[in-house]
Amino acid sequence: MVRVNIELEDAPFDLDVPASSTVQELKEAIKKETGVVPDEQKLFCLGFPLEEGDTKITDLLEVSQTFNLVLSDEGADKGWGKKFFCEIDVFILTGGMLDFKAIPLKANTDKKVNLKSNKFGVAQNIKSENGQRVLK
Repeated sequence: MVRVNIELEDAPFDLDVPASSTVQELKEAIKKETGVVPDEQKLFCLGFPLEEGDTKITDLLEVSQTFNLVLSDEGADKGWGKKFFCEIDVFILTGGMLDFKAIPLKANTDKKVNLKSNKFGVAQNIKSENGQRVLK
């Protein structure tokens, strides 16, 4: 078993899952914790969307044990926070060097995000070059 951190806007939580779990199995574990079905969950690791349900999380765990969870409107808990809107898909960047979060913001949608400070950044593209994130 491995402990993973699930970042859900202002309500992060930890889960213990087998290291050999798939993305779909991780979503099922999240469902047990939150009650939100996997179809209403979008998972990201270091800003990259995890779209293939049969992908093993083993390789991801070598880089990060934190996964960002975004809920669809049906599954989202409408909490408080700063309201963001953008005409293109971007990521809101918040946190420090050790607790960095990339929160996806879909084009032409309003989203409330609870920021731990008033400092944040915005990136349109997150790429990987030589094992490091490149933000543009």
